[in-house]
Amino acid sequence: MQTQGVYLYQIGKIQQAQDIFQEVLKRATEENIPVNKTSLYHNLSITHFKSGNFDKYLEIQFQALELAQKEQNYEHQFKILQNLHIFYRRNGDISSSLRYINEALKLSKRHGNIEDLGSIFVSLGVFYRDLKSNPDSAATYFQKADSVINRQQNFNLYFKLLTEKARLYETQNKFQQALNIYRSTKQTVRSQKNTQTYLHALVDEARILLKLDKISEVGEVIAILNNSDLSLLDFAQIVKAKTLEANYLITTGEPNSAYEILKPTIRQVVERAQSSTDLQSGFWSIEQEYLDAFKLFVDLLIETDRPGEAALALDQLKTINDAAFYQDPMVKAQQLNESELTQYRQLANNLDQLRKQKLSASSRERVQIQNKIDRLNAQKRALDRKITQYADKPTINMHQVQRQLSSNDLILHITELEETYYLASITKRNIDFHKVDLDEQTRGLFDQSIQALSTGETDLNKLYRLGKKLNISELASSIENVILIPDSYLFQLPMDILPLTPPSSHYSYGEPTYFIEQYRTEYLTSLNEFVHGAQPDKSFNWDYVGFGISEFNNAGSELMPLPYARREILQISRELTNLEDHRTILEEQSTEEAFRAAAPKARILHLATHSTVSEQDPLFSRIYMSSPAGQTETEQFNSQIFAYELFEMNLTNDLIMLNSCESGSGSYLQGSGIVGISRALRYAGAESLVLNLWSVNDMMASDFATRFYRALNDGDSKSEALRKAKVYFLKQKNANPHYWGPYMLIGSSQAVVKPMQSSNIYVASGFMLYLIVMVSLSYMAQQQNIPTGNKRE
Repeated sequence: MQTQGVYLYQIGKIQQAQDIFQEVLKRATEENIPVNKTSLYHNLSITHFKSGNFDKYLEIQFQALELAQKEQNYEHQFKILQNLHIFYRRNGDISSSLRYINEALKLSKRHGNIEDLGSIFVSLGVFYRDLKSNPDSAATYFQKADSVINRQQNFNLYFKLLTEKARLYETQNKFQQALNIYRSTKQTVRSQKNTQTYLHALVDEARILLKLDKISEVGEVIAILNNSDLSLLDFAQIVKAKTLEANYLITTGEPNSAYEILKPTIRQVVERAQSSTDLQSGFWSIEQEYLDAFKLFVDLLIETDRPGEAALALDQLKTINDAAFYQDPMVKAQQLNESELTQYRQLANNLDQLRKQKLSASSRERVQIQNKIDRLNAQKRALDRKITQYADKPTINMHQVQRQLSSNDLILHITELEETYYLASITKRNIDFHKVDLDEQTRGLFDQSIQALSTGETDLNKLYRLGKKLNISELASSIENVILIPDSYLFQLPMDILPLTPPSSHYSYGEPTYFIEQYRTEYLTSLNEFVHGAQPDKSFNWDYVGFGISEFNNAGSELMPLPYARREILQISRELTNLEDHRTILEEQSTEEAFRAAAPKARILHLATHSTVSEQDPLFSRIYMSSPAGQTETEQFNSQIFAYELFEMNLTNDLIMLNSCESGSGSYLQGSGIVGISRALRYAGAESLVLNLWSVNDMMASDFATRFYRALNDGDSKSEALRKAKVYFLKQKNANPHYWGPYMLIGSSQAVVKPMQSSNIYVASGFMLYLIVMVSLSYMAQQQNIPTGNKRE
């Protein structure tokens, strides 16, 4: 039966093959029938991958690897390690991808298998080409592969090598060299009557022909493809073929036909990409074919005067792995049965223990522990998917977006796609697009500006040049409010700090007019959040909870004291006179245990402490708390809250301000945004966050927070309160954007405090008291004027 399953898989009947593999596995388990379970697991997992069930694919791959290691089956171990490398590479997970290919490399060297070394060299070439953008290293590994692969005995591997070399030529714009390879391989596989590989080569050849403007030859290829069974191809290859056909139709003057091909293709790409997401790490399967299809579709929509649909398509791309899924315990309880809930808690606890073990393990132990983490995480991903697939994420249209805008509002929707910034300016009546080429010079300008800002050596000339590129000086004079939906660099460089007028020098900080002075700004993650972001009123035990730590007693810690943290927490409490229930938790009381107990019950949650963002693994970004009494150095992690722990908390606070070092920074992933502490807090349910993009002086940070909460207490929206604090610092403290620019509000801008309601009550109460007094006085006066009368004798 297993042979029949393999045959069905080879002819593209994936579901039937999967059913057969499942049946064989069931019978082998129940009837103890002798079968090669490692091979069976592998074949079954591949059918799940082909059908887009990536969680099940990973789970079964790890089962197969464990069995292959137990049986010391070299061939299957090697194949599975390579599969895991490819999966994580496609998801953009550099660390995991490199770890598994290195394990495969060590295994093949121990067994002295030259052909397997060739396969590894091909994989490493792709890794350096796609994830490291290092064409020289990629070419070196491809050359190594060419020197060890036997072309006659292992043609499939040699074909893969040639294809990957041709793609390297494409990235270098060496289209003729790429075309020569594709044509050569096409002829070879055609003679072998390998239909699947032939179609693969045909599509690649036609793509290059189109780049070389050989339109008639492309048309001939399209005709062949339209008469072929494309279901034999992988999903990514089908997307590539559809994108090719649409591009050909656009070139030949049939944009409407191209639209009819691309629209359903993009829908399928989004559905498949979302099924590959890791909700915590932010990784998802970013195939180049997906991005090529998106770019062609968006460009087509803009050129055919459908800017609204273009903006919505870009918003889909930006939010493929959105962290706005709310970890509501009620939803979890509804979607998981009792057994699954128990398994979920056990997996979370086991993962927590392993991750903390990894932090203090040796380099060899870390590899083994991470492999265990990956296996458990694959199981947890399946349960996460079961929860979030029912998350309420309604679709929107541009009419809904524009209807909520006033005549003074502008949405600036920014998306990076294929070396281009797409800036959509959305007002109540118009949608305009502006493109910025993200060439090497522009990327350098962003990088240099961000670096200078973070060190206090802000270069206004560079910031002004960036503002000109982004076209911010061209906003309509009627605009007062700008809702920013940023991407990539603009998660790290807030629009607020860009000068609108040219500075006379790079350090004349008090001279220009800044964006924040002319416009009120707020930041959201998507158009969907703009339309459906408002949350119903919630009840909390406390209106304000503040954690402040000045002296860090963590065992083995080298954290610098924060002398103003305590004062900050207390001063904020004094400022919030229109909120009643306050709780301040200071110094040694600010433990992780206290945070877990109090944080979910606060309307406003404020932390004045240290935090660090891990660029290597964002899930290990951490917030530092105070150590419990008697904590030893081996228990040091008990005073740290890691990002992966925040994902499991229920933090539905109206506002969280983490006034700590670089709390809003982290690694950027397309379709996910910034991964780290900010993503974890959003996933945990926070309605809005105020975070720091770079480190600032302790005293300045404390003063800034106090000024922000003073405006918040007056009833200002969160964005307006933040704007007032920034402008005050700009005008009264230090105009260098380094000091007032790092604070970014993400999420709902709605006011937390509504003192006008209290004031109205006080006024009404006073007026009623006045009326009562006046009526009483009037009554008494009337009583004094009534005649008493004579008595009868």
